[in-house]
Amino acid sequence: MESLLGELIKQSPIAAAFIVMVWLFLRAEEKREARRVQTDKKLEESRVVNAKALELERREHEREINNMWANFMKTLIDQQNKNFTAVVHEIHEHEDRAQKRYERLNITRDLKKAARSKLSSNN
Repeated sequence: MESLLGELIKQSPIAAAFIVMVWLFLRAEEKREARRVQTDKKLEESRVVNAKALELERREHEREINNMWANFMKTLIDQQNKNFTAVVHEIHEHEDRAQKRYERLNITRDLKKAARSKLSSNN
């Protein structure tokens, strides 16, 4: 091979220079392509890491939103239960007061009746 290359350089130095230039160009292109592939790998790894971080952040945000909704619903239901309990309590209180009024009304009727009968008997 060396004798062939040496003979080529003797016979046609321009052709030999051209071949060497093409070989150097191809080597430079090969190195550039290897660097590009390496850079693409690094960028892809970085993209994957960032995508995973964004996914974790999105999930955490969704958990926070879901927790907020759950707390809101729990508060709303607790407030409704408290209001229903208060309404039921007021209804029972009202019924107790009404019952007491009716009892007083009957006592008053009995007293009126007794007073009338006493007045009638006195006359």
